[in-house]
Amino acid sequence: MKPGTLVFQIGKNGLTQTGIEHLASAFGKRKVIKVQLLKSAVSDRKKIDEIAQKLIDKLPGKYNYRIIGFTIILMKRVGPKKHQKNNVPPRTKDFKL
Repeated sequence: MKPGTLVFQIGKNGLTQTGIEHLASAFGKRKVIKVQLLKSAVSDRKKIDEIAQKLIDKLPGKYNYRIIGFTIILMKRVGPKKHQKNNVPPRTKDFKL
């Protein structure tokens, strides 16, 4: 695990509103957060996907996720970067053949 990687754990109480609020505030400074599901929280791997979908739906903004074992990796989607003001496309060099 990279130094500085933020890890949340979801236990037998499941997904709570305060947990979602902490995740939302943590995404203010980070783009990737790992959410570990303890075995007391889920016994079936199908439920992991349901919990990931609930997280995505309840968090403000747009996110992607990936499931590895009992860990959900949440990634914040970033929109396209604007190159210049007034949506002027960046300069390109003309190539002659």
